[in-house]
Amino acid sequence: MEEPEKKKVLVYESRVNYANSVCWSLENMKVPYTMVTNQNEFASSLYREEWFYVFSGYGLYEKIKPLMQQGEAVFCGGKKPHLALMIDWGNEAYIPNTRFVSIPVQSLSIANTLNGKADRQDNFEGSIKSGTIRRTFPNARLLVVDDIITNLKVTDGLLSPYKVKIDSCLSGTEAIELVKRNNYDLIFMDHMMPEMDGIEATASIRAWEKDSTRQQTPIIALTANAVVGMKEMFIENGFNDYLSKPIDVSKLDEILDRWLPEKGEIINKKEEIKNNMEQRIENKEQNQILAIPGIDMQKGIAMTGGKLDVYKNVLSFIYKDIEERLPLLQKTYETDLPLFTINVHALKSACANIGAMDASARALALETAGKDADMAFIRENLPIFIQQLTELSKNIRAFIPASDSL
Repeated sequence: MEEPEKKKVLVYESRVNYANSVCWSLENMKVPYTMVTNQNEFASSLYREEWFYVFSGYGLYEKIKPLMQQGEAVFCGGKKPHLALMIDWGNEAYIPNTRFVSIPVQSLSIANTLNGKADRQDNFEGSIKSGTIRRTFPNARLLVVDDIITNLKVTDGLLSPYKVKIDSCLSGTEAIELVKRNNYDLIFMDHMMPEMDGIEATASIRAWEKDSTRQQTPIIALTANAVVGMKEMFIENGFNDYLSKPIDVSKLDEILDRWLPEKGEIINKKEEIKNNMEQRIENKEQNQILAIPGIDMQKGIAMTGGKLDVYKNVLSFIYKDIEERLPLLQKTYETDLPLFTINVHALKSACANIGAMDASARALALETAGKDADMAFIRENLPIFIQQLTELSKNIRAFIPASDSL
């Protein structure tokens, strides 16, 4: 972050979990901020201090618009702050002179916003919901490594339109053995995993490649904690690139084009028209789906590639992952804080992938507390999170049989 102390931010979002997630990122970047959660607090704070940026929810825009459109003279220091709105979909109506930041808000997107740099996800060019691809890679073989099966299923779904051959595994140790037995064109490696993390696994793969004279396979880091400088850190540790989680299809498209340039085949116009027709049928079916309490299902479908059948498949695994992880959270927060942090980190991205954004935001808070060894916060908030996940798992189990009749 460039001169963070000069970029004071006012955060106004009535959904407290979303507001907190932005504030945690700002705090980590050492950016001064104030958080408000209602209109009266926002109105009194807006003109009281000089702000570099205002971050607010898109749904609040009509309320804050009259306040933001006042003349420069009413603002402290005579400077009107820039405005960034947090959006859910990417098809929200265009607002002039306003930056859009996609939910869940990534630290890198916040940094790019405050630094005045372009961010394709925030401008939603090639939005995740479009699902439009121009090339397939039928001759490419990929390995995907993640310690939670829900995320593996999500990545499988996002990659399926590209027609690649996919192997997957749940640990760094298993990934090393698979690399030794098979020739992969590209590896997607999760960063935070128990026992052996992605950095350690990549180091072992690079050492084996050197000893065996095997040509290096491009390794792409998968990370749910993308911040400024992260790419440089990964490259220093043997990776070739990185991809933020939850995965944006436009970013995935860029990665495949960049690292598999000789494997791609351009989709012909007839096939593209067929795909678009199938997508319209799929969209019609999505409008008939049932609701699951605690989940924004339309957002979850978008996160998993825009396909209802893929989303249903992911749901069939997420409740199993939740039930496996819950006992680990209860056992490890007192005895093995790093392992607790890794497990809550995995649940954070898994919940985001299915559209359970409140649960994901609460997991982020516990992950941050784990990294800071804030045991008081964990003891107070872990029971709430466990209850939330228990209800979520119950609601998903109830939905899955009903979804079979759709």
